[in-house]
Amino acid sequence: MSHNHFSITWTKQNDSLTQYETVTDGNLVISGNFNTLTQFDSVTYICKVQYKNTIAPAEYTISKVTNTLQTRSIELSGQQMFHYDENEVVTPSSIILTAHPENVDIVGWQFKNSEGNWEAYPGHSSSFNSASLYVYPDDDIFVDDMATIRILSSSDDVND
Repeated sequence: MSHNHFSITWTKQNDSLTQYETVTDGNLVISGNFNTLTQFDSVTYICKVQYKNTIAPAEYTISKVTNTLQTRSIELSGQQMFHYDENEVVTPSSIILTAHPENVDIVGWQFKNSEGNWEAYPGHSSSFNSASLYVYPDDDIFVDDMATIRILSSSDDVND
């Protein structure tokens, strides 16, 4: 898809798109049963958005799940932004992030500090295992008005 200001292209890692994978108006459309479309356990698609002279790539991996009882995942939900009005009044007064684990236990919450390293969320031990985290606008986690927060699980390869 190409507009006056930006363009979107899709490719497939280590392969080319097939007749079952088409791009329409910048959207990748996969038709048919994914399990029969590939012999691999996962497929990675690469989306590149070009705006002026900047290219922003993103990768999306689709994996086959053969035994859903073994599926492990953790997702986060909750509001993601504090708003400051012209008088510096902030709303909401806090944000609640909620973890939704599947077949894993929550073992901690972390934030990325100004050096780019992960550390335990302030005021909580590294083993703070609640499914909810209250984030306040004056928490000492913001770097250039942004915060990166993640939750850790009992499985090293599952976090969000």
